[in-house]
Amino acid sequence: MIKKLYPNGKSKAFNVSYDDGVLQDVRFVNLLNQYGLKGTFNLNSGLMENEFEWIHETGCIVKRLSKENVLSLYNGHEVASHTLTHPFMQEKTENEIMKELETDKKNLEKLFGRQIKGFAVPFDYYSDLIESCVKKCAFEYARISEESLSFVPHKNSEINYHRWKSTVFHLDA
Repeated sequence: MIKKLYPNGKSKAFNVSYDDGVLQDVRFVNLLNQYGLKGTFNLNSGLMENEFEWIHETGCIVKRLSKENVLSLYNGHEVASHTLTHPFMQEKTENEIMKELETDKKNLEKLFGRQIKGFAVPFDYYSDLIESCVKKCAFEYARISEESLSFVPHKNSEINYHRWKSTVFHLDA
């Protein structure tokens, strides 16, 4: 029997994950680094070309980070795929989903020089088709948006890592 453990043989972990690679991450990553904590940052490599910005419905200015900025910022943290262009996945064919996943994974692996193991679905749509594509792209896990609302630890045998419902609380920018 193979037992998966976290670094240093730990059987439990606390993880925070943030999507999109935006300017607000700079302050947050600095705090994580200051306290010796790690995070997972779900990035869209196809949206790093232009550091575009928009105003969130809360009035907060949101700005995407460039490739140069993400490379140094997320050093020491996990980086996961969040699709190439952050599309509404329910509107995509299997070939389009595969392109979004394969290209983003390849781009992120080249940029960071390491294997990208995780995928986080954009928006709140996940399906059997997307799960199949995630597996074909050899992602070890897929974080979905469905909330478990449970802090009770699960046994590894109880978790479908390709439909991983973490304890999620969505926070607006």
